[in-house]
Amino acid sequence: MPALSPGTDNAAMDRLFFILGSLSAGLAVEFLWAWLKRHALANFCPANLNQLNTTARAKLKSAQRRPSIIAACWVQAGLW
Repeated sequence: MPALSPGTDNAAMDRLFFILGSLSAGLAVEFLWAWLKRHALANFCPANLNQLNTTARAKLKSAQRRPSIIAACWVQAGLW
């Protein structure tokens, strides 16, 4: 991508903001996965992949009911 200057057209700026927005949203997801691994699934040893899948989905659903976790991930990613 070329360097942006004061005379840059709006299309280049739109591309830049889209890329930066996508990166930030991706970071929020990374923070959520980090929370899941460090807190919700800490010391969890599944017997098989099906048990891991079921438990991870349940823990992610429980995170959805806790807005403080989601808000913290957004803040860490710089989205809020």
